[in-house]
Amino acid sequence: MIAANVDYVLIVQSCHFDFNPNRLERYLVMVMEGGAEPIVVLTKTDLVAREVLAMQLAKFRLPVSRHR
Repeated sequence: MIAANVDYVLIVQSCHFDFNPNRLERYLVMVMEGGAEPIVVLTKTDLVAREVLAMQLAKFRLPVSRHR
């Protein structure tokens, strides 16, 4: 990816069928190595059990902001 003068990058990923923690991790690494601050937006969280979502995200240790 190529971008210039970017301070923040939104990473949007569905939690439903195609959730892939490895892909999310790759995106996070790319953004942070580029010097920007990542903002992760997870969609369709209402379609996944709370326990499953917590398990999938446990390895990231991200600060969580919940807006509904």
